[in-house]
Amino acid sequence: MSERADALGESVDRLITADLAFRGVVHLLYPPARRRAERPLALAAADLLRSRIARRDVAVLATGWPDRPWVSDRIFETDGPPGAAALARCLNLAFGAVPVVAVEPDLVPAMERVLRGAGLVPLPVAEARKAAKSDHAIHAASVLPWPSGVDEARERSREVLADLHPAAVVAIEKGSMNRLGRIHTRKGHDVTDPIAKVDPLVEAARANDVLTIGIGDGGNEVGMGNIRDDVRRSIPFGDACACPCQGGIAPEGEVDALVVASVSNWGAYGVEACTAFLVDLPEAMHDAALERLTLEAAADAGLMDGITGHVEPSVDGLREDVHVAVVSLLNALVRSAGRNVW
Repeated sequence: MSERADALGESVDRLITADLAFRGVVHLLYPPARRRAERPLALAAADLLRSRIARRDVAVLATGWPDRPWVSDRIFETDGPPGAAALARCLNLAFGAVPVVAVEPDLVPAMERVLRGAGLVPLPVAEARKAAKSDHAIHAASVLPWPSGVDEARERSREVLADLHPAAVVAIEKGSMNRLGRIHTRKGHDVTDPIAKVDPLVEAARANDVLTIGIGDGGNEVGMGNIRDDVRRSIPFGDACACPCQGGIAPEGEVDALVVASVSNWGAYGVEACTAFLVDLPEAMHDAALERLTLEAAADAGLMDGITGHVEPSVDGLREDVHVAVVSLLNALVRSAGRNVW
């Protein structure tokens, strides 16, 4: 890895871990993740993607978090789907990959709308794979409904690995099971039942030497099993949750690379930025205009800010302009690092 790439990675990690929402968590999660990776986290993930994804390979991206399921299991938050859409676009542009986004069945229409906001054409999987072979440009992705039952998720995982042969599985802001098989909010509430179970897919992928990446911001997402002891020790409800299971929010399952960010979408954007630099394709990093379109598509589709409780183009209590600014800064980093200025 070049000195310039390392410098970019350091800057990207600093930017995506700025605690602008003042949640007081990222500074507890990033150091142990960084110690384990021994390099900038977004760069490490991007480098693995570059080494493992070939043209027309399928990349599965899992996202979606049912929010306030004790009220309704049809409410989903704005953190996760925009990041998945942006990273799907990046993988398609950078590697010619076919992105397949796995979400809860009720989230499928909204996820398709968010993909459109990011400039992608949502198609069934077979058609998205045809698009990758087309002589005329069709930047397509597919949305796959994923089951919430563990047994059904195991069966679906076997089918996906056998039929699609994915090169990578990436989870963005996706709840992960603790040592007792339960999934919790960051405040320790049990939300196991409505969440699509991605842990079986990650386990099956790892067993079959498929690259796995987890992106999260709270300690309870897929990938945080890499630092489970630190989550249990340092994060509120990490070791003992607020529900009767008392198993804590710390996930058990591990991944090949963990990316910690202040907002999970930003973690995906950081991987995007590093990928765009590594393949020398700055346009693989989406810009401010696309960020606005994607966030507005998420709001138009009914996704809710998990902090404010409003349906609006904001994420984790931070207004649209903040996310647009982060994307603009990441673009500036990619373009500056790509110039011969040293």
